[in-house]
Amino acid sequence: MLSEFKGQNKTSLAMTLKNNSAFTLVEIMFALLVLSIGITSSIVCITSSIAATQLSRDITTASNHAEQVLEEMNTLTTLASITGTNWTTWASTNGLNTLNNEAVSVTYVNQAANPLSSTVTVTWTTKSRTQTVSLTTEMTR
Repeated sequence: MLSEFKGQNKTSLAMTLKNNSAFTLVEIMFALLVLSIGITSSIVCITSSIAATQLSRDITTASNHAEQVLEEMNTLTTLASITGTNWTTWASTNGLNTLNNEAVSVTYVNQAANPLSSTVTVTWTTKSRTQTVSLTTEMTR
């Protein structure tokens, strides 16, 4: 191998040998650092996306449950029958408790008013935090 370098000075020989060398340890360590940062960022992004998707699904479910209560209210013929119904029990017996610790409540601004202003509130727990969706409407008969 040294025979091919005969006639070259030491500087030229050193540069030729350096150009033929592989990656240095520092270059490999830096590449691994960049790779690990990229992988960690991807994992954090995926985890955040999963959590956001779960919360969105829960909000959609809670909104649908509140809408079902409002639709049932709309089928009743009198305002007194609306205010006289126990909507928490109705929601429970009709399967509207699929979220974690889900509770449905209905409040009225004035039960004797016409139009009747009603607010349906659905609460549930996600990761030890209470979440709430409320829908408000006015009904007249």
